[in-house]
Amino acid sequence: MTRVAPGLVVADNLSQAWLETTKDVQEQGGKAFHTLTRIENPLAEDASIRHGYDALLQDLRMQSAETVAHTIFPSGPAAQSVSPDALVARYIDSYPTLRRFGPNKKGTYFGRIVAYPSPSGDLDQLTPLIRKLAQELETPGPMSARYEVGIEAAHDRHDDTSCDGEHEDGPGVAEVAVPIFAPHKDTGRRAFPCLSLLSFQLHAGQVHLLAQYRYEYLVEKGYGNYLGLARLLEYVAESVDLTPGQLTVTAGRIQSDASSRALADHLGDAWHHA
Repeated sequence: MTRVAPGLVVADNLSQAWLETTKDVQEQGGKAFHTLTRIENPLAEDASIRHGYDALLQDLRMQSAETVAHTIFPSGPAAQSVSPDALVARYIDSYPTLRRFGPNKKGTYFGRIVAYPSPSGDLDQLTPLIRKLAQELETPGPMSARYEVGIEAAHDRHDDTSCDGEHEDGPGVAEVAVPIFAPHKDTGRRAFPCLSLLSFQLHAGQVHLLAQYRYEYLVEKGYGNYLGLARLLEYVAESVDLTPGQLTVTAGRIQSDASSRALADHLGDAWHHA
């Protein structure tokens, strides 16, 4: 676990990544710009840090990490669905009900993944993502960036060329981007969503994920965001019989929205030694 420089964290597991990122931002005055957190094993947690974080949320009367994670990836419905297609259908069917709850009024992140509001209508991005990764595994000469989808036009599909028109040698890297932010729809000054883009990379038997936030609250949402992203990464990787790799989270602006005293009281030695 290392804080390489202000705003740059590399950690072994999810809990350490959240703790180190929060401590780093706290030491920068509680707010920072252009941060990057890379988690080597995003499905691994530290039980003591998680326990302290859960207690902190309870004291601050904030929604649980599991509730936040569910907005990015609904683990329960996924476990009860026999395929990605079935999960998408199940979620879309329940989406109007989910949006009746206050925090979900403008939608959820997973809703944006499976029903992105493109100019031509709602667009499922999950099943095409998984299909394209599966197709790439069958390609003898994978390209460095076979599929790229612009944020402004998520319904567009580029042709099968890499950025420079060349094939990669060896195992190669394939990239698929999933936009969350819809500029034609998200026009408010404080509009949902804060998560803008998910970018998946396929390399050497693993699927990696890069998530880009335009703004992130580390205490209210941060840990739950990491959880949801890690579980989404796991689901996508396992859907193509690969293993989940690294999770990297970048933020244009980030805030540690709790006092140092509250963080220290609940996280104890882990906070003091970070």
